[in-house]
Amino acid sequence: MTKEERAEKWFEKISDSESISLEKKMEICHKAAIGMVVIFFGIYIIERFLLYKLTDGQLFYYMADILNTMSKDVHTRNQYRGLAIVGGVMVLPLMIVPFFATMLFKKQYIRYQVEKLKDTMKVNGSRSEVYSGPSTKKEQKKDFNCSDWVLDVDGTEQDGFTEKELKQQLESIQKGDIDFIILTPPEPIRIQTVGCLCKFIQVCQDKDSNYFHLEVGTVSEKRNNDILIYGKDGLTEEETMSIFRKVIDYSTSFDVKEWEVVLDLGTNSDVESYRKMVALLTENTEVRSNLEFCLESPQQYYKEKADIYEERCIDGNQEDKTIIWIGMVDEMLSGNEAIELDWKTDAEDFFYEMKSLANRHRLEIQEDWFKKDDDIPTWCEVLDEKWMDKDFCVGGMDIDSDSYVLFVCQAEVLKQLSELGKQVGQKFDSAKNM
Repeated sequence: MTKEERAEKWFEKISDSESISLEKKMEICHKAAIGMVVIFFGIYIIERFLLYKLTDGQLFYYMADILNTMSKDVHTRNQYRGLAIVGGVMVLPLMIVPFFATMLFKKQYIRYQVEKLKDTMKVNGSRSEVYSGPSTKKEQKKDFNCSDWVLDVDGTEQDGFTEKELKQQLESIQKGDIDFIILTPPEPIRIQTVGCLCKFIQVCQDKDSNYFHLEVGTVSEKRNNDILIYGKDGLTEEETMSIFRKVIDYSTSFDVKEWEVVLDLGTNSDVESYRKMVALLTENTEVRSNLEFCLESPQQYYKEKADIYEERCIDGNQEDKTIIWIGMVDEMLSGNEAIELDWKTDAEDFFYEMKSLANRHRLEIQEDWFKKDDDIPTWCEVLDEKWMDKDFCVGGMDIDSDSYVLFVCQAEVLKQLSELGKQVGQKFDSAKNM
């Protein structure tokens, strides 16, 4: 949910708030959110303190004992998720009071701010600036003048422009006299979107001539050659000018995170190597299709799969090769083409998980092949020896963690994957060597 959407939602059932500008609503929501966090954790801490005193700590010791006992037999990712759910359910009752308290605070705080604004309007004898639409007070006091920017009008560039000129160009776009304008700052500008710098802004007429289509070209702070262009439709002249002002005033409140990625111009020199890897790893058409999308637009793929990446503590500011590599891992896992095991996995669970991969290739596997005191690389070496006559082995993908990502393939395929991995700075190897 964007800040704008949050503001509209929170004010939805607040009477007399229809005329308040979106900017002011967002400001009130931001302050309310801070207060909600303070109240939630304040009450939560007090609750825990009182429970500790009243039970002499025995309640928390009991809860900890339950989780410790359950964790002894936890080895796979699904089991860890189950343990996390149990822990969440145990503390859920402690969150009920803080939750309702924060909801009550939010409602009362917003109502109070609306009444306060109404009183201000009465005292001033006229409509306050907070009721004047999307423009801020700063916008009303001073027009901008961008002498060091470049304005491109249908391919003709000029140095510098004023706010009045910009409005005239927008009117010309609506009339159809010109097709587009591009605003380029002297240097890329930092915006709120994590890791992004604004390189240019382009505006043209939307499908509905009463509105504008706006595109923002960004570069990554870490990868200056990678350009992502975000787009947004259905903007009014006021909304478009508000965006211009935020960027021109070097405002870090401008965020394109929720906008659509319309073009990804990232470096693609390694794409063919990754495509060859995918072709060797899987014949699953859905996995191949998903990974082709990942290769064509890593950042857009990340946005759609952000929750999966966040589970691995990977943000969207990572290099494309990291996004692609982890994307390959998770698509392989979701397609049952690979398994991921914690380093503590025991022989029984290893057999159970590996059996599904062996069956896919019609390979024999028996539980008594694996000694309980051995580890995953040793068990994989056992499988390599057992499957040697069929030229199959267990391969691994290095994801720089304490877990093992394993798959089954022919020995020659693993050799090819290893060479392709070296070309893009990634590591395939025999699982026995991981």
